[in-house]
Amino acid sequence: KLGLAQNCLHQGMDEQGMQLLDALAGDPASGVSESDAAAVYERAGRKELAENHGDSVERYLDGLVRQAAARSGQGDQRGAIEVLQAAVRRRPENAGLISALASAMLRLMGDSGWETALGEQCAALLVRMRKADPHHPMLAALSSQYVTLRGKQ
Repeated sequence: KLGLAQNCLHQGMDEQGMQLLDALAGDPASGVSESDAAAVYERAGRKELAENHGDSVERYLDGLVRQAAARSGQGDQRGAIEVLQAAVRRRPENAGLISALASAMLRLMGDSGWETALGEQCAALLVRMRKADPHHPMLAALSSQYVTLRGKQ
């Protein structure tokens, strides 16, 4: 499918190529990352489209973060978690998104009590966060909060 998207871009079918790349990069099951999509734009000689795509994805993710914050503010922690999970699926290496998701999970468990499955997901996120950015300013606090909540179970 990446080859098809690249062919679309070569043939001047920008909209179709961009839609295909966006769909692939947005679907975790496809195995296509944002960097893979950017590479297709580069190979097609369409660097400007790569930049537009990146800007578009950033706007989309910013919207998801705002939506998660609104849900959290309304007391819908599970809804906020679902929205942030979608954002992390789109940018799995983004330590800021991972931190926001881990924080939302920890907040829910702090309010409602420990949940084993959610705790395991949160632990995996903290490991990913440590790999993505070992010096992230929230890593120590989130790890400490995780240990504290885990000890209360």
